[in-house]
Amino acid sequence: MKKAAMLLVLFAAVAAMAQTPKQSVAVYMAGTEPAAVRGAQKVLGAELAKALAKSGKYTAVDRTDEVIKVLSAAEIFGKDGAIDIDKAKRVGKQLGAQVVCVAEISEVMQSYFLEARLVNVETAEVSNVGSMYGNMTGAEDVARISQAVAMELVGGKRKLVDYTYREIKANPDKAIKDYTEAIRQEPDVVEYYHNRGYAYSVKEEYDIAIMDLNNAIRLDPNVAWSYLFRGCLYADKKDYDRAIADFNQAIRLDPNDEVAYLIRGRMYDKVKKDYDKAIADYSEAIRLDPDYADAYNYRGNAYRDKKDYDRAIADYNQAIRLNPNDEGAYNNRGIAYAEKGDYDRAIADYNQAIRLNPNNTDTYFNRGVTYYDKKDYNRAIADWESVLKINPNHAYARNNLEAVKKQLNSNSSGSPNDADAYYNRGGAYAMKGDDDRAIEDFNQAIRLNPNYAKAYSGRGLLYVKKKDYDRAIADCESALRIDPNDAGARKVLELARRAKQLNSNSSGVSSDAEAVRKGGASIVIGTLPAEAEVYIGGVFIGTSNKGKLQVPVGTYQVRFVKGGVEKTETMTFKSGENPTKFVPLR
Repeated sequence: MKKAAMLLVLFAAVAAMAQTPKQSVAVYMAGTEPAAVRGAQKVLGAELAKALAKSGKYTAVDRTDEVIKVLSAAEIFGKDGAIDIDKAKRVGKQLGAQVVCVAEISEVMQSYFLEARLVNVETAEVSNVGSMYGNMTGAEDVARISQAVAMELVGGKRKLVDYTYREIKANPDKAIKDYTEAIRQEPDVVEYYHNRGYAYSVKEEYDIAIMDLNNAIRLDPNVAWSYLFRGCLYADKKDYDRAIADFNQAIRLDPNDEVAYLIRGRMYDKVKKDYDKAIADYSEAIRLDPDYADAYNYRGNAYRDKKDYDRAIADYNQAIRLNPNDEGAYNNRGIAYAEKGDYDRAIADYNQAIRLNPNNTDTYFNRGVTYYDKKDYNRAIADWESVLKINPNHAYARNNLEAVKKQLNSNSSGSPNDADAYYNRGGAYAMKGDDDRAIEDFNQAIRLNPNYAKAYSGRGLLYVKKKDYDRAIADCESALRIDPNDAGARKVLELARRAKQLNSNSSGVSSDAEAVRKGGASIVIGTLPAEAEVYIGGVFIGTSNKGKLQVPVGTYQVRFVKGGVEKTETMTFKSGENPTKFVPLR
C-alpha cells in the first residue's frame, strides 16, 4: 500500500511537470552581419528558434515575413552595447512572446561567434546566455552552432558576469572591472579569463591579455579556442613564431577546425611568405568546409603571389560564387587580371568592387594603376583623386598623382616618360606588397634614368624590408649623391644603418632573432615617456610599463621607440626573473 502511494505521488509530479505551460520565444538576430558570413543571420535565426523549440521548454514564434520585419525594425541595443530591456519587452509583447532570444554574430580574433541571451518580457531579467564559435557558411555548421547555443541557453549555469563581445568592445574598462571581481569570487572559470583578455585586447594591452589566456590554458589546457585566441594576440604583437606555435596547438586539439587552418595560413602567407604552406592550410580549410569563401579568396592570393594567375583566378571565381557581395574577392581578381595584362577584365572587376563598396581606397588605387598601364592617364588621375578624397593621407596616391601631372605638364606628347612610368608602377606594386615586381620596375627606371634619385631610395626601402641592408645603404647613398636634399632617402639610410647595427653581432653583443623569440628570462621595464615599443635584434618583444616582458638570456642591444623618440641601450638578462629596470628616453 505504501509502494502504491509513492507511485501515485511520482505520477502526480510527472503530470504536473507535463502540464507546465511552455513559454513562447521570439528570436531576434541583432547587429550588422559580417561580410564573410553574409546570409547566415536569417538561417541562424530559424535554426535557433527550431533548436529552442526542440528543447521542450519553449514554443517558437513562427518566423513569418511579417515577424522578421518587426524584428528587423527593432533597435534593441543601446549605445553602450547592452540590450535595451524596455525595447526587448516591447518587441516581445508586439509579437505575443513571453521571452525574446537576442542573438548576434560577432567577429572576434578572425573567428565568428553566435552569442545569444534570453530576456523575460515580463520581469526584464536575462535568464541565461549562450555562445559558440566556428565557421558559419555551411548548413551543417549553422545547425551545429545553433543547437549548441540553444542547449546552453536552456540548461547552462548562469554566470556571475555574462557580457557579450559587443558589450565588451563598447565598454572594455567596465568589463575588466566586473570580470576581475568575478575571477576573485570564481577563479576557476575559463570564460572569465577569455572575456577579460578580450577586453584588454580591445584596449591594445596585449601583454596583459596574454596573461589572461595563459591562466585560461593553465585551468584547462585542452580548449583549442584558448590557443587560437592567444595566437592572434601574439600576432598583434608581431611575435609571429609564437603565434604559429599556438595555432599548431589549436589544430592538434581540434584538427577539424577550418578557422584555425585559415588563420595559420594567413601567417604563412602574409608574414612568412611561405606560400606553399599557406596554400596547404587554405586547402585543408576548404576540404573541411567546401563552402568557405574566405579560404578560396586567401588561397587565390597565395597563388597570385606565386604568379600562378590561372589558379588564383579560379579560386577568386569560386569565392565570388559563394559570396557574390564580397568586394575584396573582386578587387583581388582584378589585380590578378591586371598582372596578367588583361586590363579590361581587371577594370570590370574593380568597377564591381566599387559598386559594392564605394569607399574602398585600395580598389580606386588599383584601378588607377591599371588605367595608367593602359595609358589612360586622365582616368588614372581621376581614380587617385578619388582615393585622396576618401583618405587625404594616402601617400602612394598623392605621389603617383603629383608625378603623373608633372610629367603630363612638362611633356608635349601627353604621356609620362618611360622612367617615370616604371617608377610609378613600382610604387603601386610596393603598396600592394609585391616587392619583387616593385624592385624590377625601379631597376628599369634607373636603367632609363641613372640619375633618378627617388627610384634609388624607393628600391632602398624595399631592400630594408628584405633585410638586405648593404644594398639598401648603397641605394640611399646613391640617391643622396644625386640629390643631397632628398629627405626620404636620408630617412631610409638611417633606418637601414640602424637595422644593420641591430642585426649584427659585435663586441660580444647578441642579436640572434631565434634566441630572442625563445625567451628564457623576464623583466619589467619602465620608461619615461611610458609605453614605448621594445625591440631586441629587430624583434618586437612588447611595450614598457605594461608588466613583465619575456626576454632572452644574454647581452643584447635593446631599442626603445616612443613616437619620434628612440634610444638604444645594452642590457644583460639572466635566466628567470630580472630586477625591474627604468630607462629615461630623454
